[in-house]
Order: sequence, then structure tokens, then C-alpha cells
Amino acid sequence: MSQPGPRRPPDLRLLQAVRDEVKRLRREGLVPVEVRLGQEAWNGVSPEMRFAPFGGRRALLLDGLPCLLVVGREGFEVRTIAPRE
Repeated sequence: MSQPGPRRPPDLRLLQAVRDEVKRLRREGLVPVEVRLGQEAWNGVSPEMRFAPFGGRRALLLDGLPCLLVVGREGFEVRTIAPRE
């Protein structure tokens, strides 16, 4: 049986950029609901990402808010919705 390789270190600058974008969007009154990451971006942030069950599927937790995760685009994008009135 093979031993797992060493855990890759997170890309702290990219991780902070995602968190900063989420904070900026929240200040504008928007609710993050989806994070789209390219494969390279996912490789850089995945060691620090946390997941939890939410509505029948596992969701990424960004500063305590559940978001869906989509991997496959270059860089990253945070999609939002306006809060309910």
C-alpha cells in the first residue's frame, strides 16, 4: 500500500484574494452563492477550503456562508444574488 504524498501548501495570496472579493461583495449588499475556480486556482486554495452539508449537497463555506463550488474555469469568479427584501 502506498503512502499519501506530502500535503501541498495553499496559495495564500490567491486564498486572500478570494476572501477579499467575498468581503467586497458582501459590503455591496450581495450574497455569494457560487465560487468558480480554474483547476490551478482550485489546487492553490483547496488545502484551506472547508465544506459542510447544505440542502442535500456539500457546500463550500466562505466566511461561514455556504457557496456552491464549480471547478473548470481559469482564475476565480464569485457569483452572487441580491438578498431577499
